[in-house]
Amino acid sequence: MSAQLKYWRADNMWAAAGRPDGELGEESITLQPGQTRVFVTDWKYEKRRNDGTNYYGSHGRKLNNAGSVPIDVVLVGTLDTSMFGGFMVKTGMMGGLAQTVKGGRLRLTPGQTLSIKNDIAEVMVPKL
Repeated sequence: MSAQLKYWRADNMWAAAGRPDGELGEESITLQPGQTRVFVTDWKYEKRRNDGTNYYGSHGRKLNNAGSVPIDVVLVGTLDTSMFGGFMVKTGMMGGLAQTVKGGRLRLTPGQTLSIKNDIAEVMVPKL
């Protein structure tokens, strides 16, 4: 059973949360349970699309769990927990509280879509 994350990135840092401005379009990654993929977040690759071997995570704007199992995503930058509608981030703070935290690990349930304004640092699928 594999997991698929669809994601959209902006080609610049000024794009608003949930708005993947530019020409990058939809990108995706498929992982097996227990697998982890680290993304390159260096902005010198901000306009480069992932090629199936190299995964770039700069300027993430939207995430969608298109698979049937949960996917964990580690984001870089300040997270506004009010955007996550009740999600638990790794600091233990609950979403919906209009607080900000530095970085965070989010679990996307199957079919879930989130708007973000962060670099995507790592994607992992928990072992079943």
